[in-house]
Amino acid sequence: MGRLLLYLYFGSDYTFDVLLIGVRNRSIIVQVLVCFIAFMQSLWINYKNRENDMKNIINQESSKKFMISLSLLVFALSILLASFQTLADSTIAKRSSVSAPHGSYRRSCKNIHVKRHHLVNFNLYATCRNHSGHWIHSKYKRFRRCHGDIANHNGHLRCVARTTHHPAPVVHIPDGSYRQSCRTIHIKGHHLTARCNDGHGHYGYTKLHNYRKCHGDIRNSRGRLYCARRRVEHHAPVSHIPRGSYKHSCRNVHVRHGNLSASCRNNHGRWHHSKLHNYRGCHGDIGNHNGRLSCSR
Repeated sequence: MGRLLLYLYFGSDYTFDVLLIGVRNRSIIVQVLVCFIAFMQSLWINYKNRENDMKNIINQESSKKFMISLSLLVFALSILLASFQTLADSTIAKRSSVSAPHGSYRRSCKNIHVKRHHLVNFNLYATCRNHSGHWIHSKYKRFRRCHGDIANHNGHLRCVARTTHHPAPVVHIPDGSYRQSCRTIHIKGHHLTARCNDGHGHYGYTKLHNYRKCHGDIRNSRGRLYCARRRVEHHAPVSHIPRGSYKHSCRNVHVRHGNLSASCRNNHGRWHHSKLHNYRGCHGDIGNHNGRLSCSR
């Protein structure tokens, strides 16, 4: 009976043992029971086989339905892409005939035309002349990305970046008596530079730092720039420098304590430091007489 139970639980693996049990046992009941069990076993095996066959059929049907659905989807996408391709071709064909860009290359290139590349990109084709006078076939890919000038560079199409020229800011050269004896005046950042006369006819390089902070007269003292702080009681403003013919041959003119000082050139071309005391008392022309300031009454 133990083998019968194993047979019922595990199935056909014990069929041969069960048949041996029926042959060896002379009991009719046992033999009938064995035949019944063998018959039920055959039915069970047949049912299992049919169940497996049905699963395979169902799987095959599902696979067929999936493949059919996938094929229909691919077909629909193909039609959609073909329609888009046709529309894009017609649109690009209309644009490509008039899309040849402007540029300096047109002066030395011929056979200029545009061809589409990858739906939305365009290539520019032309035959351009090089420095030797030969004509070379050239191509410039995706020319629409060029935001400058398309030029002919020795027979090859190139994009030259367009440089924006901004006008240099106007720098105001500060006023001051130094301008009468200095030259090559420049502004470098916050500094004033110039080449100034040292009183002996030599011009040397000099610099005044932070010239904007100077609220007085910028002067030249023996070839060096300096800021003369404006003091009402000692210094007259630059605009109070008196008129006179001396200005044509004198430089480094300044006023202090009511006296007029300047470096004036004599008849031999040499410069001399000269001073005119109490210049306000002169009601005539202040002139230069052989390197010396004088008042013509």
